[in-house]
Amino acid sequence: MLKRLSEKFKFTFSLPVTSPFGLVLIGLIGVLIYFAPQVNPNDWEINTSQLFNGLSIYTNGEFLYPPWSLLLLWPYRLIQSYGARLFALIVTAWLASSRGWSLGRLLSIVFNALFFYAIMFSNLDMLVLTFPVLLWEQSSKWKSPWFFWGVSVSLMLLKPQGMIFLLPYLIYQRRQQKRTLLYAFLLASLLIVPISLVGSPPLFIQWLRNIFAPTSANQYHFGTNNISLVSRVGWIWGPLIVAAVFYGVYALVKLKERKWTSNHMYASLLLASMLISPYTSSQSAIAGLVFVPSWWATILQYAVLALVIGTKLSENLALSPLWILLFGFISLWFYQFKSSDE
Repeated sequence: MLKRLSEKFKFTFSLPVTSPFGLVLIGLIGVLIYFAPQVNPNDWEINTSQLFNGLSIYTNGEFLYPPWSLLLLWPYRLIQSYGARLFALIVTAWLASSRGWSLGRLLSIVFNALFFYAIMFSNLDMLVLTFPVLLWEQSSKWKSPWFFWGVSVSLMLLKPQGMIFLLPYLIYQRRQQKRTLLYAFLLASLLIVPISLVGSPPLFIQWLRNIFAPTSANQYHFGTNNISLVSRVGWIWGPLIVAAVFYGVYALVKLKERKWTSNHMYASLLLASMLISPYTSSQSAIAGLVFVPSWWATILQYAVLALVIGTKLSENLALSPLWILLFGFISLWFYQFKSSDE
């Protein structure tokens, strides 16, 4: 009896994400996400309520998104808070489907503590970091991808601190397609440059002023809800530690003669950017970790949280970027390429 249940359980977990059962389960998870507890105010409220100020958006000194957010954050506003949470699930399902991951691997993302943490904020990072990477990657297979590359670049640059390394890597991969890249960057420039130059002083200058002269509220967030290692140990030790950890896990993976996949690369470059940037919110980390899911990683993350952080997740998760560095190492190490999953 137990053996039969175990086999049925394994069979269910091994089903493709796009199987009828998988689609039904994703739909049920989407319904549950509707009732997910929310931080008050959540990121959706904080980030999109300012859009109604138009060109006066930076009179609120706490607004730190770049000027092109006046164009590109409106879809985020229009889908509402629940839509933002649901879209994060859809992006995750699309990622899993594009990799051929099993339903079990998808669930290892959904049950990850950091995924739930982002859901509590109705966070947009999977929309502006994970989604555009997928859009870039998938559209690269099409005949004329320049339009989608341009949109991808524009979205990525809503959170430039997360794309310091990954965007140059994506461009380098497509370096032979010079004309397509040129058209893509022309489109991105049309979405980014004109809106940045309007206003008096130009919105771009106002944006930089809010960043370099932060309000007391932003100073508090920079000091607490921040996974930047540089902000804790400085510009010398921060990059050195990040480089040592990510190169270390790469060397160990290669030493064990396991495959270092594009998912490893995306995750490590995203997380390295976040850890080296002066400020990245803790709910952003899942945008990188989502590329390297495994149940072992998820279980060990909960074990670390239980042993070290206790029950005060929302207060203590952001206290140290070392947790994110550790979670990144664990996820990169335990994520393995399997023919049955990819």
